Amino acid sequence: MKPTVIRSLAGGVCRLFDTTAAWAIKLPALLAGGLLLCLLYQLTRHYLGQPAAFFACLACIASHHFTKLIWFARTDMLMTATLFAAIYIYVCSRPAWWKASLIGGVLGLSFLAKGPVGPCLFGIFLLVD
Repeated sequence: MKPTVIRSLAGGVCRLFDTTAAWAIKLPALLAGGLLLCLLYQLTRHYLGQPAAFFACLACIASHHFTKLIWFARTDMLMTATLFAAIYIYVCSRPAWWKASLIGGVLGLSFLAKGPVGPCLFGIFLLVD
């Protein structure tokens, strides 16, 4: 059985707004997609500069897969956003006592969203970096 974090978030939105409309169920995936775009922009700007960051986000928005994942409220978008959040924290924050705990918490959410894929991809990033 798939982890239920995305369903729990959707349920929370439905309870918060007292509705079971499709927009409420899809809102967590849409917000995760927005977070992913922000993180993609920041990371690409960090490594390659502002023009590359703009075109990376544009290419992501134009891709069918990105649009599909935010529209159908799949667990993949939340996992990808949390993976990029962990990478962003690792790359862009100064060394601090809380950094490893924060990355661990974000990767824990990634694990609850999709299983071990997110933390494994973060491990691959660490090997490459």
